[in-house]
Amino acid sequence: MHLRKKVLVISGSLLFLLIVSCSQSGQSKSGDSEQNNSVTENSAKSNEDQNLDFLKKYDGKYADEVHLFEKQIFADRLEKLTGTENFKMIKDDWTTIMPMEYRNDVFSAEGCKPHDCGANNYIIVYDFSEDVMYAGISNNEKAETFSENGKTSPKVEKWKPM
Repeated sequence: MHLRKKVLVISGSLLFLLIVSCSQSGQSKSGDSEQNNSVTENSAKSNEDQNLDFLKKYDGKYADEVHLFEKQIFADRLEKLTGTENFKMIKDDWTTIMPMEYRNDVFSAEGCKPHDCGANNYIIVYDFSEDVMYAGISNNEKAETFSENGKTSPKVEKWKPM
């Protein structure tokens, strides 16, 4: 009988260890799941930092609605393309006048200076098939076009004031 009590005590200890072990592995699994979600979010964010694919989701939206000019890779490329002064003017002083568009692998956004759109406006075009950004800026009716590859964009050419 004395022997039987020890077996039960040992069995109880083993049961306790088994329960503790299971609960800890369950915690690590949920912890792993949280880590995996974090990794997925970080890779999606870093992917956004690497390319402009996020622009495809902006069809029908406005630049200020999605904070377009705060997207680092977009802002860096546009500023490099148009120059700091032009970039700041588009970003800080002018507004998007129509929803952005994504059609046939081409993204575009247009905007202007409030209450003076005719003389002061812009277009930004990104061609996904070529990974090339284009822009056109009309400042006081003086239009200038920009291209990352030296070619012209049909959309920018169509925008260009006469």
